[in-house]
Amino acid sequence: MSGTVKKRLNFVDVARSFAIFLAIFSHAMIDFGGWDLLSSDQVLIRVISRSATPLFIFMFGMMLELVYFKRYEQQGLQPITQRLVKRSLQCFIGYQLTVLAGLIGGSLTPMHAAGAALFLADAHFGNILRFYSIALLLAIPLLMFRQRYKSLGMIGLLGGIWITYPILTALNIRDLSMFSGLGGVLFGIVGNHHGPSVLYGFTFLIVGMLVASSLANWREQGLGAFYQTATMVLGLCGAIIVGLVVSSSASEVAQNFVTMEAYRAQNHPGYYAIGLFLCMCILILLSLLVPLHHSLPGWSAVPMEFGRSSLTAYTLGNVVLNLTPAFVVGTTAAMAIGISIGYLLILLVLLHAYNTGLERVKPQFHNYMLKFTQAPRDHPPSTAVRVVRYLLS
Repeated sequence: MSGTVKKRLNFVDVARSFAIFLAIFSHAMIDFGGWDLLSSDQVLIRVISRSATPLFIFMFGMMLELVYFKRYEQQGLQPITQRLVKRSLQCFIGYQLTVLAGLIGGSLTPMHAAGAALFLADAHFGNILRFYSIALLLAIPLLMFRQRYKSLGMIGLLGGIWITYPILTALNIRDLSMFSGLGGVLFGIVGNHHGPSVLYGFTFLIVGMLVASSLANWREQGLGAFYQTATMVLGLCGAIIVGLVVSSSASEVAQNFVTMEAYRAQNHPGYYAIGLFLCMCILILLSLLVPLHHSLPGWSAVPMEFGRSSLTAYTLGNVVLNLTPAFVVGTTAAMAIGISIGYLLILLVLLHAYNTGLERVKPQFHNYMLKFTQAPRDHPPSTAVRVVRYLLS
């Protein structure tokens, strides 16, 4: 209820939900023909929607700092490792379900689907889950690095990542045989991969952690440190953007950002500068609009389902889009936008109903599955049974 002191940062939770909303909206617009109907001068809608992936990864970085790193300092590495590995496996399963849906729905050929399942090619939607399944495992040594070398070490790590960019660009590696796709996924150097690669995608994650570290004492000191950090990020990214605009034009830079085959596929610094700039603008705006110290009103529970069940929402939203052919295609941009928003509203209602029902039956289902997978004392449990227990634990 409104009036009770809030233990969580409301605007951060809202930002997580907004990132999911933008991602699924963008994918729905593809399926319902919206992007093809938008004129070239309506680039603002494209720019905002393209901020979904940067914001998605950025919020993951914030969660690493605010939740996992805090627990790591309190509980040690082992429980955090178990949680991150399990979450990685869940993202991997979600990604494979999305690939399978793309195959069944006809978006992927059998050969392409096999490549996507092995991280050698892009899926039709849901590729961020591939990034997450890898990044969640890499987050384990990253948290150890964060504890040992503090924020300055994280800044140095970020600089080290971008030192590799001119080196890899100069090497101009064009072929790694059957591993070209994997090279694109991990390093963005070869392969038909739309980005961001894991290596350079950590830019959003690390900056997200650094920004989140400025919120360590938000209950006592407010958001002053956050705004200072955000201003520095905006200034640095703004300088890079201005440099790009001066060397070309504002419209060309905007088009390069929204076009998948341009900045994003190239892992161009401009993609990360613009992405971070948009992330900070969104977070600052939400921090000013969303109440800080009090709970959100009860009606907000439904739109917040995207953030509450981000993996379920993202996977389900993309699986359905993959399974259902584009039988409804907008004849105008406004119609396509309306259909896409309508799809999101239906998805929200389904998620809310699912989570409400799950809260009621989860204890009984959990106990039943544990009992079902209980092996006799004289027979060790199979690998499949151990995996089921692990995912339910």
